[in-house]
Amino acid sequence: MAMGKSFRVFEKVNPPNPYSILLEQRMNNDSVLFESQAVAVLSAQETESVKRQYTKLCDAYGCLGVLQLNAGENTLLYLVVVSGCISVGKIRDSEIFRITQTNFISLRNQSQDEERISE
Repeated sequence: MAMGKSFRVFEKVNPPNPYSILLEQRMNNDSVLFESQAVAVLSAQETESVKRQYTKLCDAYGCLGVLQLNAGENTLLYLVVVSGCISVGKIRDSEIFRITQTNFISLRNQSQDEERISE
């Protein structure tokens, strides 16, 4: 059985307003907003009212969470999503997947953040 990419990641780049990421799951009414080192859960109505301000960044199979790295005086935050996986078997009725690829999305939208992530 194939697993579909059920997560969508959107970004809003609109200086001088803060950079923000919107994480949406297709089968869930709520979405998660990451902005200014804060996390908020948005209802379906709230998501629809702000979504037109965002552009699609990527699709993903899953979300592993937020990775926090301390870099001197700065704290770097990345949203980690699963962008590649393969089926490796089943346990009863549940399919088991191996993660083959991930994306680290900077929650600050600064180019030097991308340089800190290596394969």
